[in-house]
Amino acid sequence: MDGSARWLSLSLPVKLNRSQERLLASMRGIPVEQSPAFYDWHGKPFNYRNLREQKMSGGKSPIRCDSLIEVIVANHRLLDARPEDMLMAHWQDVIGDAHASQCRPMKISRNVLHVAAANAMVRSELSFKRKGIMDRLRQLPGFSGITEIRFSYG
Repeated sequence: MDGSARWLSLSLPVKLNRSQERLLASMRGIPVEQSPAFYDWHGKPFNYRNLREQKMSGGKSPIRCDSLIEVIVANHRLLDARPEDMLMAHWQDVIGDAHASQCRPMKISRNVLHVAAANAMVRSELSFKRKGIMDRLRQLPGFSGITEIRFSYG
């Protein structure tokens, strides 16, 4: 069994405290309530009060670090391909050879792609080519929902 299959076959229910959940959710850029680990393995919201009571009563044995890391990686899909990686891999095709080195994607927020251009002239040129860039961007898997591109200087 290779390493990637081992990650996917893991099915241990591990309970994380609220601060750990917030940290992991912020690493992935998702709200805590939408985080897969916010729910127990039955799909119900996890009750942290019960975990605290179990700890105080000594009802649970310690968890090994390596298995905890495996569960965190599996629950938060840290090894999955992210849209940002796909965009960076195809950036030159989307934006064009002439401007690929003069601009970079900054973030995707509310279906809007924010792009930073090296200077005002490049920003202006990209604004004129916005429709073609949008067409090429929407052809990438996972980017059909992008509604707008905003170019900024910086």
